[in-house]
Amino acid sequence: MSLILPILTNGWEEFRHYYRITINPLISFTYLANNTFQINIFNENTSTNEYPRYHRLTTSITRDIHFNVSVPDMSPITPYIIYKAQY
Repeated sequence: MSLILPILTNGWEEFRHYYRITINPLISFTYLANNTFQINIFNENTSTNEYPRYHRLTTSITRDIHFNVSVPDMSPITPYIIYKAQY
């Protein structure tokens, strides 16, 4: 239940056997909602191009986009994204 350092405390052996994990792979858990997780298991055959962007060994060319926006001092700021680029 920790948001800072979540730990899998029960069911690791069953999880490992179900997914036939015999080595020490990179595993990514992404919480989607309603107790639902997306699980990605990267093994020795996984290209480093498929590693998550935050992983230090990734060779993915996907990068965050940075841009500057000028906002006049007296204008209200709109708190939502108007356009999000898809790659």
